[in-house]
Amino acid sequence: REAAYIESIRCSARAANARSCYDSVITFLEMHNLSGAYALGLAAGGFESLSQLLLADEAEVNKAIEGCQMDSVDEILLKEAMQTARGMHSTSPRMSQPSP
Repeated sequence: REAAYIESIRCSARAANARSCYDSVITFLEMHNLSGAYALGLAAGGFESLSQLLLADEAEVNKAIEGCQMDSVDEILLKEAMQTARGMHSTSPRMSQPSP
């Protein structure tokens, strides 16, 4: 009985931790007028936290976006939001490095 109780607490803690990770991505998406539902698709692409998403390279992000089946307008909004969060103020939807 005790082992089952401890395991149920561990499962609850893992679920709460996962929700808190997704919460940062959901909040980021919604702050930029994107559906929080994309967070699940991004998580399936390996991005369970906002820091993972913002530190990822362009190829990884593009692969996750394709997996989400994100429409082109939302893709542009996401990439611009990521550029802003990274401190890149380019008007291009590309995730290129800022010029020196």
